[in-house]
Amino acid sequence: MPADFSAMLRQLKRNEAAKAARRAAHLRKKKKLVFPNGYSKVKAFDFPDVSKKELAKIKSNIRKSIKKDKTKQLTLLITLSVIALIIIVNSVDFTTPKKIQPEGISQDNFLSENINEFSFLIDDGDQWIQKRRWNNAIYRYEQAVKLFPSSYEANYRLALAYKYNCEFKNKSCIQGEKLTEKLLKYHPDELNLINLKVAFQQKKNHKTTNKNINKTLKK
Repeated sequence: MPADFSAMLRQLKRNEAAKAARRAAHLRKKKKLVFPNGYSKVKAFDFPDVSKKELAKIKSNIRKSIKKDKTKQLTLLITLSVIALIIIVNSVDFTTPKKIQPEGISQDNFLSENINEFSFLIDDGDQWIQKRRWNNAIYRYEQAVKLFPSSYEANYRLALAYKYNCEFKNKSCIQGEKLTEKLLKYHPDELNLINLKVAFQQKKNHKTTNKNINKTLKK
């Protein structure tokens, strides 16, 4: 590969990385501004009070669950790695020379081409949240998650929109609870996620209580 072309590629990667870092910093700053100030305007959005003892118990259960999951995942990963290695050894033709291709270009292009759309989807979803249009907000956040599945910002907002839809329309409760559990595996000490977990659990308990009351009345 010509030296000039290699230098151009490295410069492109540095430029795109710098843009992504600035954008990420902007989004984090925006997140801090949007959620505390915006959602506090609606009293119904307040999370239930949870004592320190309850929080400690929840965190302990989450850590135990994570430890079990990690053990299972490690066992599965080792098994799959051995199988993959066997398949590769038996299938790869080592006599065929490999073509050297520039690394990182496709990832950088994807980031630069989609970061603006991602920002638009997040902003639009936030606006729908402010208007209490939960379904519209969910749709926008789901699109953002499809673009960047590992984005905590998009996934947390989606879980929050599920929570509001569950609380006020009795919909999306299962999706919200599952997504919250998934996020807690990677962020077990995140207080916002713990509050979401408590909110979904209380909603579930409330449903169960109502069902039992209805059964008793029918008898």
